[in-house]
Amino acid sequence: MPMPFSAQEIVETIRMVQMENLDIRTITLGISLRGCAHPHFETMASNVYDTVCRRAEKLIAAGDAIQREYGIPIINKRISVTPIALVAESSAPDGYIAVAHALDRAAAEVGVNFIGGFSALVHKGMTGGDRALIAAIPEALTSTERVCASVNIGTTRPAITATRNRTRSSATCRPSCGGSVHTSSTDRCSARSAHPSSTSRTTKK
Repeated sequence: MPMPFSAQEIVETIRMVQMENLDIRTITLGISLRGCAHPHFETMASNVYDTVCRRAEKLIAAGDAIQREYGIPIINKRISVTPIALVAESSAPDGYIAVAHALDRAAAEVGVNFIGGFSALVHKGMTGGDRALIAAIPEALTSTERVCASVNIGTTRPAITATRNRTRSSATCRPSCGGSVHTSSTDRCSARSAHPSSTSRTTKK
């Protein structure tokens, strides 16, 4: 049964959209990349690109349909994928940059603003894959346009260890890459290189 709206409510909504810039800040599509793992990084990168393009091919059209139906603009459309440190664990260290480029190409192909997931979850310890991803963050961010990276170094239960924080900081704060680190109340630290059109891709609205 349709929900009745009064004329005042309709006018208030229109005013919020036109005068107060009411919008939907972001819609996000989550994609699992666990099936993309492969010991050869070229194959893995190709699997990542194909999976993202296939799963997200209708995301922009769906977002546009929501905008038309409700009359409220959607500012950003983005994708979030399985942390790459988990997916690329079995590949060579060079594979992480290849995956970052594959993610960037896929994001451009489907038309999203950002793609997140170039990430490592190290709050309970670091593997070789986690270290390789953290080391790859500066190059990955400076050589891509849409990829976002994050390193989860602690939670309220295992807390934050100095070793993991130092490893993350030394990688993401290199002066040569123009990186910036942002710490939130949930202890998630994200890095995103400076870009001419934005300040930080992890914080851009």
